Amino acid sequence: GIGFIILQLFSIEKVTFFLGHPTYSLSVVLSSFLFFGGIGSALTRKIRIENVLANLKILSFVFVIVLAVYAFVINFVINQLASFHLLYKIPVALIIMLVPSMLAGVLFPLGLILVSRVSKDLVPWMWGIDGIAAVIGSVIFVIISLYLGFLFSFFIGILIYFIVFISV
Repeated sequence: GIGFIILQLFSIEKVTFFLGHPTYSLSVVLSSFLFFGGIGSALTRKIRIENVLANLKILSFVFVIVLAVYAFVINFVINQLASFHLLYKIPVALIIMLVPSMLAGVLFPLGLILVSRVSKDLVPWMWGIDGIAAVIGSVIFVIISLYLGFLFSFFIGILIYFIVFISV
């Protein structure tokens, strides 16, 4: 939850700069996370249940790499395409967020599948903990961003996903 909200807030901040208005940014980022994250979540149905742990380990490692690349690619794209018209920048922003959003949508359902193997009663608890973590993560992001910058706070989010990889 913390890593996910940090990824979203970082994306909103970068896309706001890119599109020039926070309303556009919020609309583009949230809709892309919902749409592409939903596709990623739907793709977890294709993963065989006995391979969930191996896939979670591989995908969490790939996600850490994707996020590190994303942190630099988004800055490069914003700098290169800043002068383009808004109608061109919105699809570019959606494309940039496609892979991170989709992978983010895969990890949580895989984690829920693993938790449900231990006990079905833990699944609602995990939803609740994820919600609390998202609220805490947004506060952490704002505080760290104010003192150390947006990129540093985003690397905290990447570190959280790296901890997920190690713990798997």
